[in-house]
Amino acid sequence: ISERFPKDSWNMYMAQASDGDNAHNDIEVAQNIMGELIHDLQLMCYIEILYNAQPQLFATVTNLYRSLDDLQQVHPKKILINQIFDESEVVKVFRKFFAKATA
Repeated sequence: ISERFPKDSWNMYMAQASDGDNAHNDIEVAQNIMGELIHDLQLMCYIEILYNAQPQLFATVTNLYRSLDDLQQVHPKKILINQIFDESEVVKVFRKFFAKATA
């Protein structure tokens, strides 16, 4: 990525919304890839949609969310994550993420 899109010429962002379902045996591979990508990105945004959870209960923490949370501890200004309960909230949360990034 850095060869094709040098950081001094490009601003790259990653934005993903997901149900968080990820195979347990590849979570480490996914985390390693995200850890490599973060160096080329201005910002990594992740929203997890908890379709079957009830907002008044504690949110479920999936392996994917937990791995991004761990990565966020290392790169707190470059990774923004959130969990929502309705997919209609996705655009609103992404707007908040990008508003924070440009502030």
